[in-house]
Amino acid sequence: MNKDYLKYEFQKSRDLLDKLEREYKRLKDAINSQDQNLIADSIFNFAVTAYHIKDWLKEEKTDKSWKTAVEKYVHDKDNDKDENILSICGDICNSSKHRYLNSPNKSNATNIQNSSIKVSKDQITVDSLITINGYTVYIELNSGEIYEILSFANQVIKRWQDFFINNSIS
Repeated sequence: MNKDYLKYEFQKSRDLLDKLEREYKRLKDAINSQDQNLIADSIFNFAVTAYHIKDWLKEEKTDKSWKTAVEKYVHDKDNDKDENILSICGDICNSSKHRYLNSPNKSNATNIQNSSIKVSKDQITVDSLITINGYTVYIELNSGEIYEILSFANQVIKRWQDFFINNSIS
């Protein structure tokens, strides 16, 4: 049986990375619009695309050590952090697709929710056009660390870009 019969336009893992970058733009536009349904759809689409890049990568080479290396990259903790953001994408993806996580979390993420924008007298950096009385989405970890969704999405893209560069994937 031909494995390619239900693919449309996507031919290699790089195509999914390009799609992830488009999903980021849609997520940013959704946050800017403050439309809860668009935000939810965009987070879902971003997480599913980000997490499933690994499946495409694993199919690009046949040796078992490559597949193991891809899984390790997705699920092992980052060198300088207590968490791997790609495994957070996996938990968001799987709990959103299946309604619940039926197996233990692979990440330390505990919560994803809306939060109003908080202003500090020290500094505010926003990668968006959100109104000051608007809201964004935060991901909270067991450690208490919090990721704002657009910052998180940027880090996810950067992590995948680094993998592609380090492994000479075009």
